Amino acid sequence: MYYFIVLNLKALLFLYMTQAVHKTWIVFAVTSLISLIYFLISYRYLKKYKHFIVFAFYAVFSILMFADVLYCLYFNRLLSITMQSQIKQLPGVGNVISGLINVWLLLFIIDLPLLILYFRKNKSFKMKSLKVSHFKSSVALSVLTIALLFANHSKTIRAYEFFTYHTYDIVTSIREDETKEAPLDIQSLINASKSINGPLTSVAKDRNVIIIQIEALQNLAINLEIQNQEITPNLNSLINETSTIYFEDIYQSVARGNTSDAEFAMLNSLYPSTQQIVYEEAYDKDYYSLAHLLGESGYDTSYFHANVGDFYNREVMTKQLGFDYFYDADDYFYEDERDIISYGVNDEIFFNQSLEYIEDLDKSSPKWMSFLISLSSHAPFVIPEKDKTLFLENEDENIALHYFESLHYMDSVLGEFIDGLKQKGLYDNSMIVIYGDHFGLNASTQGQKEAVEEVLNIEYTVQQMTNVPLLVHMPNTNVKQTISTIGSQVDIYPTVINLLGIENSKGVMLGQDLINSKRHNSATLQFFLPDGSYIDNQFIYVASRDHELDHSVLIDRNDYSILDSSYISNQLEINAARLELSKQLISQNKIKK
Repeated sequence: MYYFIVLNLKALLFLYMTQAVHKTWIVFAVTSLISLIYFLISYRYLKKYKHFIVFAFYAVFSILMFADVLYCLYFNRLLSITMQSQIKQLPGVGNVISGLINVWLLLFIIDLPLLILYFRKNKSFKMKSLKVSHFKSSVALSVLTIALLFANHSKTIRAYEFFTYHTYDIVTSIREDETKEAPLDIQSLINASKSINGPLTSVAKDRNVIIIQIEALQNLAINLEIQNQEITPNLNSLINETSTIYFEDIYQSVARGNTSDAEFAMLNSLYPSTQQIVYEEAYDKDYYSLAHLLGESGYDTSYFHANVGDFYNREVMTKQLGFDYFYDADDYFYEDERDIISYGVNDEIFFNQSLEYIEDLDKSSPKWMSFLISLSSHAPFVIPEKDKTLFLENEDENIALHYFESLHYMDSVLGEFIDGLKQKGLYDNSMIVIYGDHFGLNASTQGQKEAVEEVLNIEYTVQQMTNVPLLVHMPNTNVKQTISTIGSQVDIYPTVINLLGIENSKGVMLGQDLINSKRHNSATLQFFLPDGSYIDNQFIYVASRDHELDHSVLIDRNDYSILDSSYISNQLEINAARLELSKQLISQNKIKK
């Protein structure tokens, strides 16, 4: 009886902490009945090791609930069997995980060691078998009730109910491997990827290309002052120059692979998968990336990242993406352990030493492209005292202040990198592309949402959370403008090659040129928010996890009023088709064709 009662209490806590706000009591009833059936069968039929098997069931699902909630606190979704490849990444993100653990979360597992100790001392513990008549009637009634609830609320139960979600997840992952190839109209995709000429086409022709992906940089930080101090003064200055195009309405394209997905989307103009980490599971597929295209256009291409090469399988994947040179943690040197911030050497060492490698590349290459990924502004946003460039009052009382301090440090180092390019003669003939990979502070996590709102005195929304800056700086040009076209990281590739005057005649790009394309565009927010969520120039659509339109929220971007979600059913179909198309292109290895 203890197991059944406490498992039900944990189920209620589970629903609360995973924000299962739709038909909660129906979902809870299914969990309760499924567990009841298991315990009834166990008590009736198990003879040997009865207690051990019942306890094992209880312990396994307590631990899995704990893991589900922990994952959901950050990613706003439950665990999936398809993310097994991420297990080896856990040591690298331990500090992020530890920051999410709280007292409520520990309630899922706190009784397990106590139970083990109790039953070690009470080995004679007995459990009575259930009478046959009571057993049959209880099981039959439970099964009938579950069947009736499923008949009327299957989508909601499948999305929120603990046992059903994981069963469906396993079945779906098995079926995924058995799916047959669907026909794709490759020629139509190629035609849709053709460049559109405009006033700025070829304005950066034959320039070297420097692309910088900045960890956790949100557009929220641009032109922001806190306690009378600019958070990103160098980025602000760059945006205000006459040689810069600033895109203010760009959103993250990440999925399970997080940072690696941002670079995948940018380099390939394809959408990452919510079912797997592309860098881990699709590393053997053929791609026609920006590095491939520039390589065939006479560029030498290099990739810089200060973490170990096997993190997100980057060392293997970068070769598949066509990079000529790969630099990882082994290529950066430091003398003091305090020079490590987050997952690699600090940004100062990273940018300074990368600059030396780029200078060497410039001496031997007629044209080159360098792609750099910063790390120091990654959660938990702890900058050592010796490296701090900004000191905010009451910083230890608010994680948002630590976040903005880490961005200020990154920005100061970025400014030094730009100065270094000028000093070494690498600046004038370059095109510098800078963008953020994903959010730093999660608007779906109550503590982080409140931290931002306290510091900035605003309502912190999912739009602000997922909005990342994108700027393209071309020295000695007069291209200054702020572009409000909606877009995401999949749109960077076609935009960049149009400025370079290079046609992608071989590959497929699902993004659009943000400067010249006139087609309707939307940014699909397929992770951290429920699948199907998106932002376009009119609406913010936050899907429900059960994909019921009447459980979803449609927000008018003009006045932030709540609208009838049925208005946008057609756009949902278009977005779903684009994501499915990207999935097929990758899984069926169609890019090579």
